[in-house]
This record gives sequence, C-alpha cells and structure tokens, in this order.
Amino acid sequence: MRSRVLVYHKIDDIFELSLNCIKPARFEVQISSLERAGKRFSTISDFKSPVEGEVIAISFDDAYECVYRHAYPILDRYGIPATVFVIADYIGKKNLWDVPLSVKRERHLNKEQIHELVSRGWEIGSHTLTHRCLTILGNGELKEELEISKKRLEDLFGVEVKALSVPFGRLNQRVADAALGVGYKIICGFFPFRLYYGRAYIGEIPRLAVYSIDSVHEVLSKVGNNKSRLFREVLKQNIINFCANGTILVKSLG
Repeated sequence: MRSRVLVYHKIDDIFELSLNCIKPARFEVQISSLERAGKRFSTISDFKSPVEGEVIAISFDDAYECVYRHAYPILDRYGIPATVFVIADYIGKKNLWDVPLSVKRERHLNKEQIHELVSRGWEIGSHTLTHRCLTILGNGELKEELEISKKRLEDLFGVEVKALSVPFGRLNQRVADAALGVGYKIICGFFPFRLYYGRAYIGEIPRLAVYSIDSVHEVLSKVGNNKSRLFREVLKQNIINFCANGTILVKSLG
C-alpha cells in the first residue's frame, strides 16, 4: 500500500504556528519537482493508469481562499487539476470552526471562486457540513454532516460530489458505512498504520499531508516506491495528526 494523493491545506505567505501553511514559492518548487520526476496528475475521482509515468492527485482540505489566490494560478500554469474539499456551511465565510494559529481568521473560497475552479477541471469534494469530528457524532448528526453537505454542493455547483474528506483524518467503520450509504464513492482520510495490515475500508483512499517542514525529497518520498522512506512519512503524519487532536478537544469544550 502506498499513497498516490497529497493533501495540502493553506498556500500562503502569512506566518502561523501550524505546519499546514506552505509558501507559494515552495509549493511551486514541489509541483515542478513532481512533474520532472515523471508524475502525471488527475483529480482523485479520475485516477487512471497510463502506460508511462505515474498518476497522482493534489488535494486541498478546508477550501481556503488562499488556494484560489496562490495554488490555483501555479497549478493552472502547469495544466494540473486538483481536488478541493469544501466545508459546505463555510463557503465564503471565515474559519470560525477552527482554533486560530495565525494573527487573523482565514476566509474560505466563495461560490464564484469555486465555480471558476470547476470550470478549469478541478473536482469538488465534501469536507462535511461544519468540519466536526465524525467519529464522535451520533448517527443522526453524522448523516446530516455527510448528506446535507453533499446535496448542497451538488445543487450549488451542478456536479456530482463523489469524494469525501473526513475532518481531522478520523475514520472508522461506522463513518465509512454512513458515507457510502449517502452516495459517496471515495473516502479520503490520512494514512493510518492499519493499511499496512490490509485493513482498508471500502472506498478509502490514503493521503499524505505536505507540511511546511518538508523538503522536496520528502515530498517525492510521499508518492514514491521506496517503502522505508514512505514509512517515515507515514510515521511523521501520524505523529503530527495525533498532536492536532487538540483542536478536537478545544472545540468540544467550546
């Protein structure tokens, strides 16, 4: 099992304490390096296996406006589509759902920006309705987060929403079954260790996050064939994601 999908969050020049904000110049170096390494690109729902080269997908969780301002122009120059996972209740709004780690609240993509991305071949996926941790919700709230977000995005943008990205990478069998039950075909989390033992859920696609501390070599390792290097990247992500669970705790107390 290896990753074919990279996940980013913010592409911006702002300073913040999180590891999820990548400088635009650094992002472009990563993309050009992947292209020079012979990678081909598609949206998550359009994976194909060409005779030559390898297909990978670039994805963005949270659908921040900085993706439109910085990542989109870079990817468009290279002719690369991406998948952006939208929090349906926060389109065009500030990220009040999150614990702020920068000097200001970040704004999410608005409808016009998302429409433009769709027109340029980008895929729209759901990042649920309000970015709550799905594994701790009751069945009714879980279905609402999954079903309402999917329908709202489909109605707003006139596309089928096939892919779901689970907030905080938290996924279990109940959440996977609920997602498939309301019509999702693909479920994206992170890259849990259970995948090494063949315990994947139906429809699950593993992803590895790109962090501000990652070198180009480490980014290439995330989608490469070297098992030991990949394991180091999986270990890094699981450690960082464990630390990020503090956001879940803080929001639950609020």
